[in-house]
Amino acid sequence: MQKNHSVYTIDWDEDIYVGITQNTSQRFAQHLSNSHNSGVRKIVSAGAVPIVIASNLSHEEALAIESELIRTMRSTSKTVHNIVG
Repeated sequence: MQKNHSVYTIDWDEDIYVGITQNTSQRFAQHLSNSHNSGVRKIVSAGAVPIVIASNLSHEEALAIESELIRTMRSTSKTVHNIVG
């Protein structure tokens, strides 16, 4: 089982996005250039940067952490811009 995934957040004021990736800088560039999620584009364009929460994870471990963070953030006043989770 490869452990090459990271969980990251993009957090700006009252907005947050939680994601998983194998390449944080490439994924962030994708969010900036062609994200279909307007909420993510908004916070990235505003100046938010990704923060890696956990790394060296299997895909399954990353998905579990991502899901838990999304669930936790949805119980706060933050606007969570994840489409699923």
